[in-house]
Amino acid sequence: MKKTIITILSLGALLPLTGLANPIEQVLAEHVAGEHKLTMRTRYQDIDNKMLGDAQAFTTMFRLTSSWHLDDEEDWQLLLQPNYVHSYNEDDYNSITVVRDTFPILDPPGANLPQGFIAYKGLDNWQFKLGRQNIQFNDGRHIDTVDYWQTPHTFSAVSAQYNNQINFKLDYAYATKVHRVLGRDARRKLDKDDIRYHPDAVRPPFELGVHDISAHLLNLNYITEQDLSLSAYYYDVENQDVDWLSSTTTGIRIEDTFKPGKLKYQYVVEAAYQTDAHNSPLDYSAWFRFLSAGVQYKSHQFSINHDILSAEDGGGFMTGLGDNQFFGWSYAFAYQTNLEDLYFSYKGRYKKWRWHANYHQIQRYTTGQDLGNELDLELAYRFNRRWEAKLTYVDFNAKVQQKVGFWSDEDITSWHATVSYQLK
Repeated sequence: MKKTIITILSLGALLPLTGLANPIEQVLAEHVAGEHKLTMRTRYQDIDNKMLGDAQAFTTMFRLTSSWHLDDEEDWQLLLQPNYVHSYNEDDYNSITVVRDTFPILDPPGANLPQGFIAYKGLDNWQFKLGRQNIQFNDGRHIDTVDYWQTPHTFSAVSAQYNNQINFKLDYAYATKVHRVLGRDARRKLDKDDIRYHPDAVRPPFELGVHDISAHLLNLNYITEQDLSLSAYYYDVENQDVDWLSSTTTGIRIEDTFKPGKLKYQYVVEAAYQTDAHNSPLDYSAWFRFLSAGVQYKSHQFSINHDILSAEDGGGFMTGLGDNQFFGWSYAFAYQTNLEDLYFSYKGRYKKWRWHANYHQIQRYTTGQDLGNELDLELAYRFNRRWEAKLTYVDFNAKVQQKVGFWSDEDITSWHATVSYQLK
């Protein structure tokens, strides 16, 4: 009964803002120069886990993205994006920013500035940015702005992009910081509400909200006249806070779609090679492989996918600057390596409804040991161009009683309800 009440409250939490949204839009349009986009997202998440403890998090995110042109030709642009997360029950769950005796839900309350940059696009087909910004290449596996959590993952960087709007795009960024989903309050000194607190306690480096890095990120993409997409990339990362995340990665990615009849076919082939680099204490060379084949009929998409993160005694392939949802939405295998994942995916939509389902079978790459399987389900309904409701269910079934994931070696069952609003 308690969960039902909280769920109803979470789904209704944004409804009073329907009447508030119009005055906010009018004030921004009439009294504040520039262009503005307001996003609000309320989420109630419930997780069952015997090992670390059940958790419930009830939060609302407010994000304002404002941009201004700084010259008459509109070549120069300033963008600011403050993000604020309000938690209705921050004492009841482990956000990692403040550790408590529950399973982690990475939505700490607080204010952050995910983006704040100056951009210039006065040269043909070129754009340059300086400051905090989103960076995502290809599908986000290796380099991504992670927006699943209420606080996004962004970079302090200087970046350049060449895009001829026809068939060629070049992206380069030199990044000096990673602003992580844990937020700026995840400083070296532990919060007094943290169960590990004592006056001399310091936060483990992996839990810091900001990592200092020195990273050269290069991605090239070429699309042929037959719509075959070819990508090549090189990522050289030195992480000065978590040294074992320092690495050099080189890879290629091929994507293609074709429709000879009523069915549309698509495939992806990707391979990458990674070695330890810079200050890393590890000594390894490892590779990554991703194969995907799919078919689409009208609005229904089916695919079979095969993922490998190889490993050896000295270490294994890591994707520390990318999205960790590829091995399941439970995050049971976040920041893990030595994994092989065979998974099936189905996406569909009908009018205002859309849905997504994945089924993962995950094992150790080197031994073939069955680690577990996971079912991911998502159902969304878009009321109009601004309002959307979403319900997500995740069930990870662990097959071995040993540490197999970043968080837990026990079964994980999770669901969350989300209501989001976006001013356009």
